Amino acid sequence: IQIEQHAENRIITVIIEPSQYLSIIDHDLLIGHVTAKTTDWQEIGTRVEGAFGIVRSNENVVELLTDLTASRCIWYCIHKNHLLVSSSQRLIVKLLGDFKPNLETAKWMLSSGTIAPGQSWDSRIHSVPINSTVTFERSTGKKSSSSQQINFNLSERSAHVVIEEIAEKLPQIVSATIPNQKGVLLPLSGGYDSRSLLLLLKDKSKLKTVTWGDHELEHHPNGDAAIAKKIADRVGVSNEFHPLNKETSPFKNRFEAFVLASEGRSDNFSGYLDGLNLWNKLKNEGAQLLIRGEEGFGWNQAYTEFDAMRTLGITDLRKSSNYDDFPSLKLLQPTIPSHFGRKEGETIPAWRDRLYYEFRLPFVMASLNSISTKFMEIRTPFLSSDLLRRVMELPDSERTEKKWFTTMVDRFNIDVPFASQYCQKSLSDELKDPPALNYLNDVLQNKLPSEFEIFESLKKNLYPIKQTGQSTRSPISYLKSLLPLRLRSAYRNYFSKPSIDPIMLAFRIAIIATIEKKISDDLQNN
Repeated sequence: IQIEQHAENRIITVIIEPSQYLSIIDHDLLIGHVTAKTTDWQEIGTRVEGAFGIVRSNENVVELLTDLTASRCIWYCIHKNHLLVSSSQRLIVKLLGDFKPNLETAKWMLSSGTIAPGQSWDSRIHSVPINSTVTFERSTGKKSSSSQQINFNLSERSAHVVIEEIAEKLPQIVSATIPNQKGVLLPLSGGYDSRSLLLLLKDKSKLKTVTWGDHELEHHPNGDAAIAKKIADRVGVSNEFHPLNKETSPFKNRFEAFVLASEGRSDNFSGYLDGLNLWNKLKNEGAQLLIRGEEGFGWNQAYTEFDAMRTLGITDLRKSSNYDDFPSLKLLQPTIPSHFGRKEGETIPAWRDRLYYEFRLPFVMASLNSISTKFMEIRTPFLSSDLLRRVMELPDSERTEKKWFTTMVDRFNIDVPFASQYCQKSLSDELKDPPALNYLNDVLQNKLPSEFEIFESLKKNLYPIKQTGQSTRSPISYLKSLLPLRLRSAYRNYFSKPSIDPIMLAFRIAIIATIEKKISDDLQNN
């Protein structure tokens, strides 16, 4: 732990696990990266481009900055004339000295598997919005904020001109962001994003690539692991496969390690079924910087608002086919932020992609990346704000299904197919195992804190959770997969309703119970 006190500026900076990839100038801090043109990120009022979170100050003000998608979350709270700022909400609660649970965040976790947008597990702590600067006057504590709205389809330039400009910009951003040094890792799958990062990088002589997943799927010919190995061999870099072995640790230990590392911000446990042993192993082997391929280049086809919300992961349980089977859910409906609504004149694809920037990237993807930062620093070249601003100029047709991007990557023509099989076990399969079911039933029998008492009726409704058996693909499901995208979307919207999975509800209640206990334990642990 690195602690620096700046008495003249009344600032204390604490860095847990210092890294050469963190930028610190005096008492100003940059996590992530800025573009080569941004040389004075620490200067108050300076506009910054890149993918970052920044805390900077002078004698008059403190500024908290996020990039276009808030790829690095910054939590803050004012307490007794002190401004507390951290990448960890748990740490702020510890400094506050008590815990005030946030019911709205629990409702969001139950419905969508994320925390409430902009909110924390403690009702006093908030996160800096996307594309924003939050400013505090040091003499008065007065807070002000400014944000730039996300808007698509505003360019009068042709799609061809914009795409060519992006194609020229991409290699520059990638090469400037990824240092050719030991300890730099690129997770490589069989898809487009990580492949393109590798192919765009000019100097990769010291780069290592890694792939992980279920050991039973390592050698599947069309799986992520096998395809990643072929890509690495073709390009001339090393690739190691790491199995997510879970047999060495009970479900309870693995699950609680995930909740602790994610601080209860996500229910996406499937990539961490080994209890984070992989991340400890990579760190112990010398990994210092992880390069992630998250991007905002477009999203899946959607023809209706309901379809778009479903693909983004914003779930309205009231529209489920078996909603009436859970009457207590009527009291647990979360509040959807008003700015998530579709604007007048906004096309469905433009609204879909705006929500991808405003919700999915900051509250789904960034939540998972925060787990990696417990072990090493990360960089996300494709989330550089100067790059995404150009993507926002593209027409709907080029962004849908990332058409412009996949076309560009196909041009590399390295004669390696794309994977059609994930190499990770699904969460639903994991939760059907008896140890997981036993654990979830134990959780349902234990009372939540009084602030979450509203969940008790649902818990009684769910108990006992039982194994539903292995799902098999029906002939109707197979036939639907053969339909064109538009017809598949129409079927989902007009003939098919999602169904609430009782096991998933119990799993999310377990996240709520676990993070509440972990934060309470923090306060007791000196």
